[in-house]
Amino acid sequence: MDELRFLSDYKETDSYRRSFSDLALKVFGINFEEWYAKGYWDDSFICYSYFDHGEIAANVSASELDIVIEGQKMNAVQIGTVMTAPEFRNKGLAAALLNKVLEEYESTADVIYLFANESVLNFYPKFGFNMVRESSYSLRLDVSNSASPLRKLDPGSSEDMELICGLYEKKALLSRKIDVEQSKGILLFHCLHTFSDCVYYSPQENAVLIYKIEGEKLHIYDVICTRKMLFHEVISNIPCRNIREIKFHFTPDFPDMKPSSIVRQEENDVLFVKNINTYLPRFFRLPVTSHA
Repeated sequence: MDELRFLSDYKETDSYRRSFSDLALKVFGINFEEWYAKGYWDDSFICYSYFDHGEIAANVSASELDIVIEGQKMNAVQIGTVMTAPEFRNKGLAAALLNKVLEEYESTADVIYLFANESVLNFYPKFGFNMVRESSYSLRLDVSNSASPLRKLDPGSSEDMELICGLYEKKALLSRKIDVEQSKGILLFHCLHTFSDCVYYSPQENAVLIYKIEGEKLHIYDVICTRKMLFHEVISNIPCRNIREIKFHFTPDFPDMKPSSIVRQEENDVLFVKNINTYLPRFFRLPVTSHA
C-alpha cells in the first residue's frame, strides 16, 4: 500500500489515462479512449486511482451531476468504474479509494449514489449506503404504425453528436417526478457504446429518440427534446409493427399515458444511495442513459 501512488483527475496525462482505459476494457469490456478523444470526457467525471510504477492498480470514479425530484434540484455525485487489477485484489484498495471520494463529497453533495451488481451487495452498506429497489415500468399496448422513417444517428459523426449535445443542453425534463441533469458526458458515452445502434432523430419533433425493438417488445431508453413530448407523439414517430409491450427505462411521466405495470425492479444494476437530503419517490427509475 505504501509504495502505491494516489492520483486523481489525470485524464490529460496520456499514460495514466490509457492505463485506466486498459483496465476498464479488461474488467468491464469498455474503452474510454474514444470518449476522451472526441472531447466528451469533461471535468464532471473524475478518476481516483492508485498506480503502481505508472500502471493502474485500482480505481473509483465520481461523476458530478444534478438530480431533480418534484422540481427540487440537488447536487449529486454518482460513483462508478469501481475496479481493481487482478494482482492487487483483496488488499482494500477499492475501499480506501471509496473513502477518499466520500471524504471529498460528503459535506457538499446532497446525494451520493451508485449502481452495483448482485455480487457486491454486501460491500457498499459498510460505507453507509442503503439499497433502494427501483421500479420497472411497462405498458401493454398493441402498436403498429407506418411512421415516416427516423434518421438513424451515427455516433462516429461529429455532426450527429453535436445535434444530440445541442438538444440535451436545452432539453425539457423527461420526468417531473425524478430526472437527472448535467449528465451530458454520460449520455454521450452511452451513445458511443451502449446504445450506438439505437439513436434516432425525428426532424418533425426536433427530438432524439433512443429505443430498440426486440420481437414484440419496444424498449424506450430516452427522449431528448426541448419541450415535453406527449406519449402519442413519441410512439407515433417510431416505425414499428406488431408491438405488444412497451418498456420504459426511466420514470415515465406522460400526461396522456399511465403504465399498466409498475413493479419493483429485480435486475442486475441495484441502486445504492447515501447522504440523501430529501425523500425519494415510492416508485421511480433513474434514466438508464444517466448510469455511469
